[in-house]
Amino acid sequence: MGRDDDAASYYRQALQHDPAHLPALEALLRLLAEQGDSSAMASVLEAAAAKTNDSGLRCGWRVELAKIAQHRLKDSNRARRVYQLVVQDDPGHVEAARWASKSVP
Repeated sequence: MGRDDDAASYYRQALQHDPAHLPALEALLRLLAEQGDSSAMASVLEAAAAKTNDSGLRCGWRVELAKIAQHRLKDSNRARRVYQLVVQDDPGHVEAARWASKSVP
């Protein structure tokens, strides 16, 4: 696990310098997925989405974040809020619009 922790630390450092560094982001997300750390995956995606100016990347990362929130973290309220952010960026995003408008029990 020590090597994974070292790798995660390096990936996080790379993302601090360049939040849109796709190889580091993808590697970190893959590592966190292997570890089963959905909460950390959600945090990484949320931070990356907040820091990028690329609306396409932001929407994609937020959709992935919403899916993690909904299916892995069982947080429907968070998922709906994230989908609402996607719709703000891309009003034509059908999947996000559908979920953003759902009422949460």
